[in-house]
Amino acid sequence: METEKPRLISFPRINDPRGNLSFIQDKDQAPFEIKRVEWIYDFPADSNILPRAYRYKHQLIFPLAGAVEVIVSGQDNTTTTFNLFKAYQGLYIPAGYTVTIHCRATNSVIVILSSTIDDPDSPDTLF
Repeated sequence: METEKPRLISFPRINDPRGNLSFIQDKDQAPFEIKRVEWIYDFPADSNILPRAYRYKHQLIFPLAGAVEVIVSGQDNTTTTFNLFKAYQGLYIPAGYTVTIHCRATNSVIVILSSTIDDPDSPDTLF
């Protein structure tokens, strides 16, 4: 049974006229130990990244550029949509949720932090 819910997390921001800085370090900003970092880029506007669900993996998704819509479905068939367009704000996805990412802007770049490494033989992936 799900105990945690998906939620937006704001990262620290250091604003400067020369450029802004945000960061994630240790478990200060991420609600899990980061084991894998991946980024998705060069996907066309109005395209979808196939839905994925994991039994054990927690994820933190945030845009470095552009905008994406993240549709999150729970095991209880509830669906929530999050619009991500701020590089200092990410979406925490606890284990057990199905995630579909829809690109809203050309040249979007998203980063996905995960609590587990990918293992093709793992029973983690639900589909």
